[in-house]
Amino acid sequence: MKSEKRKLPVGWQSVEFQKCIINKSIGKSKIHASTYLKDGKYPIIDQGANLIAGYTNDESLVYKHEDPVIVFGDHTRIFKYIDFNFAIGADGTKIIHPNLSVVNPPYFYFVLKNADFPDDGYSRHYKYLKFLKTPLPPTLDDQIRIAGELERKMAEIEKMRQAALSQKEAIAAMQGAILRDVFPYKAGDKLPEGWRWEPLLDICSVNPRRRKDFFREPNAETSFVPMESVDELTGSITKKITRTYSEISKGYTFFEEGDVLFAKITPCMQNGKSAIAEDMIDGIGFGSTEFHVLRPKIGVIKEWLYYFVRTSEFRKRAEGHFEGSAGQQRVPVDFIENALISLPPTLDDQITIANELERKMAELEKMRQAADNQLGAIEALPGAILRMAFDFEEEEAS
Repeated sequence: MKSEKRKLPVGWQSVEFQKCIINKSIGKSKIHASTYLKDGKYPIIDQGANLIAGYTNDESLVYKHEDPVIVFGDHTRIFKYIDFNFAIGADGTKIIHPNLSVVNPPYFYFVLKNADFPDDGYSRHYKYLKFLKTPLPPTLDDQIRIAGELERKMAEIEKMRQAALSQKEAIAAMQGAILRDVFPYKAGDKLPEGWRWEPLLDICSVNPRRRKDFFREPNAETSFVPMESVDELTGSITKKITRTYSEISKGYTFFEEGDVLFAKITPCMQNGKSAIAEDMIDGIGFGSTEFHVLRPKIGVIKEWLYYFVRTSEFRKRAEGHFEGSAGQQRVPVDFIENALISLPPTLDDQITIANELERKMAELEKMRQAADNQLGAIEALPGAILRMAFDFEEEEAS
């Protein structure tokens, strides 16, 4: 939300963008993203969200400058304050040189961060900067003082943001700990009295086929679950999509109400994309071909299977059995079929334990949502502070 614009304080002036910068020829080649190194001698700055996009060892590509510059993403609209030598990355990276006789570089950076100009998607945006007007206090010392205060506030906010991120990580770790309490055993471990090991193939059908007598009208609305509809954090189907049966009856994975969907491809599997198929139209659905489908047999509840495949330990073992080339690796069906799962003595025990797990997971989800809301509020603070500092009514620029 934009704050109400105020009149420029007495003694302030509104200065055109072009008067706040010095045009310089860079004379350095830009580095294509495909050649970035993960480590190296010289950092690469581009228009991406990360401060440092990669590295190069080629000193001839390094742009050396004495005074701070501001890097602008011509496509991304991202501003970066850079006070070290760097190599210029990829297309769309613009270098802005503040005019030190007019603006203090940190102050000018904060002004630009608050700039309001159109978002044309992946089109270029530098053309809009020439229309910007910079509100300047009476002296450069005033700019330095204001920039210093903003830097202090931003540093405090960053500490708050890091604390909120740590809280989210702790909540995510709690989910793993809760599941480990129920499934603490490795294949071959001695189980508590009455418990037993079973291969998944004995207690569930893996990738079951449609019944031979299955029939559905071609135009019947049918539930469809693409991979992106499964949330890895909550382990649920978050977006319900419908298609006509004729659109999806071939070339997709069939499943029924109550089946457990388990992503078999990297990185979806490692990220935890799994869910129980629930609220399917007429009790059936189709989804991504990158799902394994687990249908519990008599004597096993779907929740027991679901919580088991969501454990990080199971996913790590599955990762160790990947097949295929890098980027397209998948968990083979024989790993799923032969994986051992621990079962308590009775079905009632499964139900009792699963109900307790569901209760704990619901509590964790409330905590996760609260942490998300807190993080969102924190991340909104920098923009609010900059608006309070620089949102003035436009006056005739000097």
